[in-house]
Amino acid sequence: MTEKDGNWHINFGTEGEYFVGDFQIQPHASLRYKSEDFNTQYYGLNAEKVDAGVDAFVGVRASYHVISNLYLLGAANVQILDNAAYDAAVIDNRVQTEYYLGFGFFNDKDKPRKTELSNKRYFRISHGWGTPSNLGDILGGDIEDDPYNSQITTLFYGHPLTDELFGLPLDIYLTPGFGWHWSHENQASSQEYILAIKAYYTISWPFDWRLGVAEGMSYTSKINSLEKEEFDRKGYEPNNFLNYLDFSIDVNLGSMFNARSMDGVWLGYAIHHRSAIFEKSSQYGRIKGGSNYNTVYLQFDF
Repeated sequence: MTEKDGNWHINFGTEGEYFVGDFQIQPHASLRYKSEDFNTQYYGLNAEKVDAGVDAFVGVRASYHVISNLYLLGAANVQILDNAAYDAAVIDNRVQTEYYLGFGFFNDKDKPRKTELSNKRYFRISHGWGTPSNLGDILGGDIEDDPYNSQITTLFYGHPLTDELFGLPLDIYLTPGFGWHWSHENQASSQEYILAIKAYYTISWPFDWRLGVAEGMSYTSKINSLEKEEFDRKGYEPNNFLNYLDFSIDVNLGSMFNARSMDGVWLGYAIHHRSAIFEKSSQYGRIKGGSNYNTVYLQFDF
């Protein structure tokens, strides 16, 4: 393998997989041969020459099926540096350790996998208007107009992942999206790229309508004026890469008007939200702030 600067390394490894009751255990071990250039850059920081060498890695990954789609995840890994890397001036320890513990959502191993899902793929097109109001104010109905009338047009594709979670009828989608921020006197036009997980809960009274929420990542080619003004006011350096949230409510037009030809068409409202998670996330620059757009959309199942 090689990286962008051409420094190469070779990995040799093996791993196993064992099932014990509700546990899945995956021990693994590998050797990594690193070139002199690789060691010099990453362990000598290009300040001293570090000869080629071989690292060793051993570890174990494990998961425990708690209930339904919920799994507990964990891992422990050990890296043992070669003599050349260990002798580098900036390296203090030969042994590096890594641990993690978390949870994840996967198919329920106690149920047979479905051959077909009830939820369909979709395309969603929307248009929205920016607001300086924060997310809490918007949800409370206190929406301030943007003096520059910032606007965004988005297109999303929804790929169904499952039609239930924890036994509840939740439609879960992987949804990549593209947004176009329109230019005005305080900003040039720009593009936004989104990848998120979207969940819908359908209520069938008095007609079919849904509540939805999505969480993911968003990258913009340029910082929009709403974010620039807020970050400047708070003294933060803006970040193109931010967390993405979407809150939506929509109605099925076919169900509302008793028109079967429109069964796969949804009319809705959504909040398009970008933020940095209140200074808690290093990948978003540990900043606080973002932007919000109130959008209306049409969604087409197919």
